[in-house]
Amino acid sequence: MNDEELGQETPEDDQEFSFDGGAESVSGQDSRFTEPSPESAPKEIPQKKGGSLRLLLLLLVVAAAAAGFYLFGQDPFAPETPVALVDPQTPSKIKVPDRPATVDRSEGVEEEVVAAEKVATIVPKPAPAPAPAPAPAPAPAFALTAGSYLYRSELNRAIGQIEKMGYKVTSSQRLESHEMTRLLVGLFAKPLAVQRLAEVKKLSDGAFLVAEEGKYAVYAGSYIDLDQARRSADLLYQKGVKVEERRIKVDLPRTTLRFGGFATRGAAEKVASRLKKLRVAKLQIVPFQ
Repeated sequence: MNDEELGQETPEDDQEFSFDGGAESVSGQDSRFTEPSPESAPKEIPQKKGGSLRLLLLLLVVAAAAAGFYLFGQDPFAPETPVALVDPQTPSKIKVPDRPATVDRSEGVEEEVVAAEKVATIVPKPAPAPAPAPAPAPAPAFALTAGSYLYRSELNRAIGQIEKMGYKVTSSQRLESHEMTRLLVGLFAKPLAVQRLAEVKKLSDGAFLVAEEGKYAVYAGSYIDLDQARRSADLLYQKGVKVEERRIKVDLPRTTLRFGGFATRGAAEKVASRLKKLRVAKLQIVPFQ
């Protein structure tokens, strides 16, 4: 119902009267109050049926909105959130959040429950004491020597045996005069001497070449021991090589080996005993220097 319709509803009992200020009427009543004329009386306006129907519909809509808000907890008249259209050719990836790592108690994890009244009495364990420093090794008092060696082959074999036991070897030399027996193959010019030396080396590892008398002498070997020299000459003769004995006097270096550092004589004797079994000759215990 609108304001115009409400304004046209006037009760029938509410009528206007005009006061004209005239004399009383003949009937003895106050003539100032006169009954309005039929033309001036308000006319009754009939009500429209459409206004009542609109009011009823409005009340129904309000009631439905209140019920929806009560049931669903949201405003039924709120605009819906627009839905984003997804391209079917490029589907979006759904990111699944990482699940927190869980600890399975069956894997050896144990829980320790401590009563509240005992928490204050827990004392942390003291740090372990550092391990004591190892005692310094005693100063060496003894060493070992081996040799002396004139032949290089014997010298190299002794050095190899000592180094296999983990010792560092030092050496010292001194010259000694010795009479030696050389096995002469012959004197040749240099080109022929070089060729002949190569042939003899295949039969004797100790063959060498020396310049003598404007030529070059080819020797099958040089020996301090005369018996050893003659045994080698017989073997060469059997292989078709004739040799001639020549006695000479030469200064040869004699090499002595030194190794090890031992705190006691007993420790040095144990090492010497092992080397004797390996045929290392002339082992001696000497003061460490």
